[in-house]
Amino acid sequence: MNLSHSAVSSALVVLGVVGCSTSSADDGGDGSSADAGAAATTIATSGYAQECTTDRDCVAVVAGDVCNFCNACKTNAAIAAREAPRFRADVDAKTKLCDPNAPPVSCTEECPQRRAICEGAKCVHDDCKGGCAPRDAGSD
Repeated sequence: MNLSHSAVSSALVVLGVVGCSTSSADDGGDGSSADAGAAATTIATSGYAQECTTDRDCVAVVAGDVCNFCNACKTNAAIAAREAPRFRADVDAKTKLCDPNAPPVSCTEECPQRRAICEGAKCVHDDCKGGCAPRDAGSD
């Protein structure tokens, strides 16, 4: 696998940030207490800075219900790299609210190659469909 310095740097930060999930903070619900519990354990990227100048200013993260995260490579969102410590702390705090009696999330899938990139002065998530070709570190 041939990754750019930016992709490798982002991947290293992501490994310490979060795991995998496919839900989002805007899933809705019927207002039940189960929904309230899910909302308390759901993290969205809307409250984190996403502005950037280069790809190195961005990091890929996982947004969704932290109780369903399984590994650090199934990213689905991007934030400014400077926000990673706050995002990590918020994930840690929300994880403490997960049901300790819930069965563990099964995570047997391989990690797809994904990354965060800077486009139009905003960090965006890149699924790397067709591969993550190296980008100029100053790409915008």
